[in-house]
Amino acid sequence: MTKSELIKKLEFMVKQIGVFQATLTAKYPKQANDMQITNFINSSQFVKSDFVTRIEQLKKHDGENISSIYSEFLLKNIDTNFKAVELHFKTLMNDNVIKYQPSDPNKTKLR
Repeated sequence: MTKSELIKKLEFMVKQIGVFQATLTAKYPKQANDMQITNFINSSQFVKSDFVTRIEQLKKHDGENISSIYSEFLLKNIDTNFKAVELHFKTLMNDNVIKYQPSDPNKTKLR
């Protein structure tokens, strides 16, 4: 994989994580403070920030060959982190997962 290919891949992943976050909060606007949604937003933001940092570092790297800074293990780790965010998103999008609907900020009740 070249530097340009990895940057393009990471940029796509960053955009996709942003779409996941926006879609989830749009689907469950009343549950925005639900612990499951908050957990997803926080963990996905961590992965997203890591990817943005990697993009910035790659742009500073000379040449297209990245094998000296990115091992196969590290490249697989990037894919695994993205797949984990994607799976977490798909799980939360299932209507049966988010079970609480706050009626007021201090209380929650089952649907």
